[in-house]
Amino acid sequence: MQTNPDNAENGPQKAKSERTRNIICEATVACLAEHGYAETTINRVVERTHLSKGALQHHFPSKESLITASADYLLQRTLLTDQKYDTHTVAQRLLKNWTHMIHTDAYRALLEILNAARTDIGLQKLISPTLHQWNRNIDEQSRQLYESVDGNDDDVITLLVMSRSLMRGLVIQDRYTDDPATSMKVIKRWIELISPLLKIRS
Repeated sequence: MQTNPDNAENGPQKAKSERTRNIICEATVACLAEHGYAETTINRVVERTHLSKGALQHHFPSKESLITASADYLLQRTLLTDQKYDTHTVAQRLLKNWTHMIHTDAYRALLEILNAARTDIGLQKLISPTLHQWNRNIDEQSRQLYESVDGNDDDVITLLVMSRSLMRGLVIQDRYTDDPATSMKVIKRWIELISPLLKIRS
């Protein structure tokens, strides 16, 4: 059987391109967390990646396309990995969401993007489809992972939206207090309230 040389090279080339895009997105996230949206420029990301500006712009020709891809990169990390098969309790999973996903520099970088998109209409149009698709995906993931004690799947979604909203708000609330333990106290109390309403789906 003859093989198409273009197809033979497509796999390795595609993987290399994906690795490069991930490196660029990781550098963008680091810049957003450290410098904020306004000061995250293509030149600054170039410095962090040690790529040429041309190489970066081959993948992302504009700041908007770079930020949109970085938002998608950040959101994808929250979707199903091994959660479906772990042995954690509901309370342990919710706490893990806070410590590993939300109370992080990566999530602060995402907040920078979301805040910028509130007034940057061009960026808003670019990232809105990504955000809406992620929201549908995370709702479906929630249904796969949990069920409510009263058997109402809609309640699962409502409770987890409430949980994510609280956790997002606490990232900002941290700025109002000089006690770093405050947010953890709130999270633990919230988990005490919400976890009896959910159970792991078998």
